[in-house]
Amino acid sequence: MHLEQWRTVLATEPATLNQVGKIHREFGRLGFGEDDRPERLEICARLLDLEELGSLRDLTMGDAGRLISILVGVRDRAHLAGLLTEPDSPAPPLPSALIAAMAAAYLRTMTVPAPRVTGSGTGGRPDAPATGGDGAG
Repeated sequence: MHLEQWRTVLATEPATLNQVGKIHREFGRLGFGEDDRPERLEICARLLDLEELGSLRDLTMGDAGRLISILVGVRDRAHLAGLLTEPDSPAPPLPSALIAAMAAAYLRTMTVPAPRVTGSGTGGRPDAPATGGDGAG
């Protein structure tokens, strides 16, 4: 897959379950609980410069990756508050390792059909010649 194709995937595919879980864990590390959901969603929207965010599952893979990249670098809630008050603080670019991990996670969600085996006595290889059953060929 080419870089432009990955950019399209990151911009259009929904966040993976692993990404959503990582975002939850990062907020937990920062002291946010289940009751803080509206605040967490508002923080996510502000960090990503979105008008609003109804659910983490509404994020794209790219947005979730950017958010993870930001949250991993946050030391504590005071640091997070500082990020939220700084005007026009740019989100860090996605490191290539993060892009590769997100691509691998996406590929694991795709199903690949098993190879079709035809004939009998081929030993499971579709290109092998059929034998008479005794293996003598």
